[in-house]
Amino acid sequence: MSQAPQAVMMLVVCAMMFGAGLLALDKFDDGLTGTAASATANVTVSIGNFAGMFPTIGTILGVAVLIVAVLGAFMWAFGKFGR
Repeated sequence: MSQAPQAVMMLVVCAMMFGAGLLALDKFDDGLTGTAASATANVTVSIGNFAGMFPTIGTILGVAVLIVAVLGAFMWAFGKFGR
């Protein structure tokens, strides 16, 4: 549970990097043709798809923190820490 803030910060930094990367690729894609344009378009779509999964990753992280908190409270109340 002590690493939850670091995980959240990692998600935020990754989201900012993906956003900046998508903006750069979009500007770069305007001057390309042929295979290069197709490649940058595919990368842009792929990064967008992955970035779209961030809410799910955040939800999983939140649930994991709650599970650890509940298990920690249970162990403290009834386990070896409660005696």
